[in-house]
Amino acid sequence: MTGPWGRLARLLVAVAAVVTGFGLLGPLPAAHAVDTAAYLSATVPLAQRETALYGVPTSVALAQSILESGWGTSTLATQANAYFGIKCTTTTSPYPIGCFPKTTTEYDATTGTYYQVVAQFRAYASVGNSFLDHGWFLSHSSRYAGAFAYQQNPDQFIKAVAAAGYATDPNYPTKVISIMTAYNLYAFDLTHDPNPTVADAGGFVALSPTRYVDTRYTLPVGANRTLDLFIAGRNDIPSDAAAVSVNITATQPTSYGYVAAYPTGSVPSTSTLNFVAGQTVPNAAIVRIGTGGSITLLNASPGSTHLIVDVTGYYKPATSKAAGVFVPQAPVRVADSRTTGAIAAGADLVVDLSSHLASSLGTASAGASAVLNVTTTAPQTTGYAAVYPSGSALPNASTLNFVKGKTVANMTIAKIGPDGKVKVHNGSPGTTQLIVDLSGFFVGGQVTMHGGYVPLAQPTRVIDTRVGLGYPTAAPSMTTWTFGTGLQNAAAVALNATVTFTRATGYLVVWPADRDRPMASQVNFVPSDTEANFGQIRLSAAKSLAYANMSGSTAHVITDLSGYYTV
Repeated sequence: MTGPWGRLARLLVAVAAVVTGFGLLGPLPAAHAVDTAAYLSATVPLAQRETALYGVPTSVALAQSILESGWGTSTLATQANAYFGIKCTTTTSPYPIGCFPKTTTEYDATTGTYYQVVAQFRAYASVGNSFLDHGWFLSHSSRYAGAFAYQQNPDQFIKAVAAAGYATDPNYPTKVISIMTAYNLYAFDLTHDPNPTVADAGGFVALSPTRYVDTRYTLPVGANRTLDLFIAGRNDIPSDAAAVSVNITATQPTSYGYVAAYPTGSVPSTSTLNFVAGQTVPNAAIVRIGTGGSITLLNASPGSTHLIVDVTGYYKPATSKAAGVFVPQAPVRVADSRTTGAIAAGADLVVDLSSHLASSLGTASAGASAVLNVTTTAPQTTGYAAVYPSGSALPNASTLNFVKGKTVANMTIAKIGPDGKVKVHNGSPGTTQLIVDLSGFFVGGQVTMHGGYVPLAQPTRVIDTRVGLGYPTAAPSMTTWTFGTGLQNAAAVALNATVTFTRATGYLVVWPADRDRPMASQVNFVPSDTEANFGQIRLSAAKSLAYANMSGSTAHVITDLSGYYTV
């Protein structure tokens, strides 16, 4: 996870490019350069959070705010934190705190004349809430629904919004587009990997990790509240995408609880990650896309928490049960030792997936792999858990690490044994409870498709800096290093990254070695910590990954490969 200041630093670079005209439209007028830069550095993160939560193009939100607030100098902006002229009406929006009276100019289309009236406008506790309410207002009204067909076309988006009656000024869309063009606000629109990997039906399209939402810029998700994240049909992810690969982080929770990620419109019976007050916890997930092209995140907690979501790719809908195809399903709990008895030290929990295999894959169940979320809770001592196929030897790899009394979850993709079962090993000297949730299968067999998943026979350790494997020393502080996988037929890899012997608070980033380091994170940690997190990361053209230890001291890094996606 990266902090707000890290994102702001990168935004300031982009702002500087706009202001000084680096490769864009030339310098802005001197009288406005400093104020414009300050305005954009403050509002771009707010507009991008609006985009993440409600789908309004960032460039549109910025240009509308500039036009309607006079670059933040209007009375509404300075006295009511209102950067958009949204009038007070009966609303269930969570963002306004009241109404503010102001004289405004309206246009009478029948006479072609302008006139002034005193109207009540929404007021806010913060500018960020004004941006969020703008997104909420547009996305929650059927009047503007047609505009959201043009989320990849900001000019057409604002034309549709204006045509639906947003403003009485007939020149409103022209004015907004002129601002977007003059200041090249299109540069701030969220963009995915311009060269995504190739995949056939049912395959994985790997993308450079992209941060989709970070509620630290906005409002935390309230107790027992949900956050719907629009995925399919946005930001070059097609509207028929079947599932999405994400990394979800909970941070600054005010109480204990868990997060459940599931298809919008379904009812969850599973968890994705668990947390206690003040903890920062990530976990990966592959989530089937639900109603409206969205996935839902539930904060199942008596307190609020911030949520951060990074997208690493998506799955095309399957048209067959060819080898390598992913068949998603709504998450379902398939094992819970709390109802059958704690798992003894050094023992295995055997999970029978045969009935689910038959239901999802039919006769194509041989050699399949399962997408599982494994949780350990109430462990009596420090240890680890490892998932592996029944009938195979215990691998030299781990799925998650835990300490006494701590609840920890981690996703994995596990090859299923010939009897339809997997085993979860309790690698500790004490008992622990183990919970396993299932969210889909990969069809087994010889993969010949693009973007198909190829499981390794068992998880394989490829990096362990404790013994000089993959890198000769502990990962240096704030330093990038690369690792060549040697997988020439791979477009992306499925891996479990672990950090241990940490000396400072920080996070680990893993990304394609030929791209810039993304805002997305892989593992979060504190001093004297051992943490693991699964990830599905695109490879560079040279089949390499880049690693960065973003902390103030060294940390050891371990990586276990579960499989890869074909080119």
